[in-house]
Order: sequence, then structure tokens, then C-alpha cells
Amino acid sequence: MKRLTDALKGENFTPEAFKLFLQAFKALLQINFNGENARSLSLFVTYSLHDSRASYAKRTLRPKASALRLRRGTPPTMTPGSTPRSSSPAQGGADAASLPLADLGIAVLGLLVELLCDPQNPQEVVRFAKNVTGKWLLYLLAEPDQRVVVLGAKILARVLVINGPLYVRKFADKTGGFTLMKNRLRHWWNTPGIWTICFAILFDRDVATIDFERDFDVFNLVDIFIMRSPQSRLNICYPEIFPVISAMLDTGLRAIVRDRENQRLEVNSVKPENGEASVTRGRRRTMSLNAKQPTVGKSMPRFMRPSLT
Repeated sequence: MKRLTDALKGENFTPEAFKLFLQAFKALLQINFNGENARSLSLFVTYSLHDSRASYAKRTLRPKASALRLRRGTPPTMTPGSTPRSSSPAQGGADAASLPLADLGIAVLGLLVELLCDPQNPQEVVRFAKNVTGKWLLYLLAEPDQRVVVLGAKILARVLVINGPLYVRKFADKTGGFTLMKNRLRHWWNTPGIWTICFAILFDRDVATIDFERDFDVFNLVDIFIMRSPQSRLNICYPEIFPVISAMLDTGLRAIVRDRENQRLEVNSVKPENGEASVTRGRRRTMSLNAKQPTVGKSMPRFMRPSLT
């Protein structure tokens, strides 16, 4: 497993090759998933998500001689802009089609979610929580990529629900987890999957039993949390998540009011020729990560980011 993880860091992968690699990697993890592998994968995800940004920062400090050499086309011994990555001889000239390191990290994070969100095997989540600190999951919520935030929140929700009230109390008091969730998830109010995950924590529902490919509407939410609930009544089990939901509501309402005010001003300034204003209708939303979701206008806050130690 360690050699395969090292290969992820050092090799270039085409989409076709990485698909086969990921299948083999998943098969090995399913029979040999332990605390050491969980830590190794979490470190690789962190490394892959931040290597490109660190490379950009280093690129601005490149000496003039190095920049001149690059303009002349002279290959340097080691590119200071990014971590050196080798390519296999079979790839030939396919380097331009290789996947970015960040995409590899997101794919590995998705694989980790598949392993940890198996409804038939909750022990893997308990083992994961003992070996990987909850601060790492909170760290993922500060990422600007929607896929990373949703996948990280899904793991965090299952960790909280499976480990129970004692873990949730420790997460709230010692780590300040719900305060960090409030500051980081409020800007993702327009992402349906985040709402479903927060409701799952509130009502003590295992996210592994929720189909995130469904539409995000009242009918599906009622079906998920009431009709298919294992409890006879819908109970609020973890009210600590209320500040997170309230912050998302507040941010969303302010954004909607602001957008409607701007739209009203535009309509008043440009009147239609027939004298009839356009009607804004609701649109179909889905919780699936495969669907294109609206981007967040404001960048994620970077303060109060927890350390990985």
C-alpha cells in the first residue's frame, strides 16, 4: 500500500490508466484497511490538494536565470515550480493528458468515502476516527472545491453519528468543531448535499443509508428523514448542529435578498418592450456531485484553520 501511495505522488496518470489503478487500489484497501493506511491516505489527500498552490507560490520566487532558461527552452534538472513527477515509458508523449495531482487527491478522497460509508461495516469508521484526528476533516471543509467539502462533510457526519454522543460532545467542546463548521459551511448554503448532511447530523441519521443521487426537494427530504427513518418518531438528537444550519440560512437569505435587489434595479433600468417583466421560476436541484452546482461567490475563510497535529 505504501508503494502504491508513493506512486500516486510521483507518477503521471492518464485518465484511462488511473481508472485501472484506482480499481486495484480499492481492492487492496478493502482487504487491508487499517489505521496506518487511513493516515497515509489522509496525508496524501492533503498533499495533493496543496501541492499545486504551493508550487504557484514558489514559482513567483524563481530566479531570473531560471526564468531565462525556461524561455530559451533549456530543460532544467529539476523544475522548482512543482514536485517532480516521473512518467512511465509507456506513456510516451501523453504527459499533456495526465491528470492533475489535485484530481488524484479528490479521487482518493472519494475512494475513502466509499470505504467509510459502507452501511454494513460501521467498524471502519470507528477505526478511522481513532487514527485520523477530526481536525483533518475540518481542514477539508476549508477547501475551495465543492467536491472536497461535500466528501469531507459526509465522512465527518458519519464519524459523529456512529461514535455517538460522547464523541460529539468532545468534538464540540475540545475541538470547537461546530464553531469551525459554522464559519466554513455557511458559504456553501447553495450546495444541496451540505443541507442533507447537516440534517442527517441533526436527526442522527447515518449518511451511508442516504442516496445522494436524489433530487433535493421537500418530497425527497420527507422520504429520507421520516418515511425511511429507522426511528418511529423524528427526534432532534444533536442540537449542536443548529448554529451551522442557522449560519447557512442567514448567509443564503442575505445573498437572495441582495441578488433580488440587484435584479430589481436592472429591471427598472432596462424595461421590456412589451411592458411585461420576466418571471423567475424555481429550478430543479440535486444532491449529486456529478451535477454541476453553482459556484460560491465569496472565497472560503482561511482563518481559524486547525493544524494537522
